[in-house]
Amino acid sequence: MSRTELTFLRDVGARPPSRPRYEAGPRPQRVDGSLEQAERLRVARLIREPRLRKGMPQVEAARRLEIPQAMLSKWERAKQTVPPAMRAKIADLYGFDLSLIDGLDMVDVAVTPDERALLTRYRAASQDERRAALAAVCP
Repeated sequence: MSRTELTFLRDVGARPPSRPRYEAGPRPQRVDGSLEQAERLRVARLIREPRLRKGMPQVEAARRLEIPQAMLSKWERAKQTVPPAMRAKIADLYGFDLSLIDGLDMVDVAVTPDERALLTRYRAASQDERRAALAAVCP
C-alpha cells in the first residue's frame, strides 16, 4: 500500500490525546467574588464622590490622571479594580490620604494642604518630637 492509501485507513473519529489543562498540583483557587466586588464598590465610591464634590468632570479627572476616560468610568462603576499605584495618584488629585480611608467616611478623609503638611512633618519627626506635638495639640 502506498502512503496516501494508508491515510484513508486511519480512524476518522480518533483525536490525539488532549493536554492537561493545568500542570501537576492543585488547581488555582478563585478569589471570592463577593469580597472582590465589595472592595471594588468601596474604592469606586471613594474615587467618585470627591470628584463630584469638586465639580470636576470625569473627562478632566481622566486627563489629569493620564488615563482614558473609559477606564476611569469603569473604576467609578466598580467594573474593574483600580491598581494600587493609581489609587495613590487619585488620592493625590482629590487631596486625601489613602492610609486614612479604611473605615472612615469620605467627609472625614478629606485632607487640606495644611493638614497634609502637618502629617508629612509628623511622620518625619522623632518619637520625642511627636510626643511634644501631640501634647501641644491634645492637652
